[in-house]
Amino acid sequence: MGKTIRVDNNTVYTVSGVLKNMPPTSTIGFDWVAPFAVWYQLNQSLAQAWGNNCLQTFVELKDGITAASVNKSISNIIKKESLKPL
Repeated sequence: MGKTIRVDNNTVYTVSGVLKNMPPTSTIGFDWVAPFAVWYQLNQSLAQAWGNNCLQTFVELKDGITAASVNKSISNIIKKESLKPL
């Protein structure tokens, strides 16, 4: 904690947390984790392009909220956004 690492022999980051190894049954894997802002700063044009699918998002639903209801809401947003002119 608090030590620095250099990524791609370029950018220096300060270690602010350490995660345990993911269980072998997990589908989530990574070598290192950084705040979204780090990725966004390097990929602004990609991040702002409607319809890009370069990232995965995981959410935890509150009790009583179903995946089907969330999927319906997201589907409605996609339909609405897809109709907007570029």
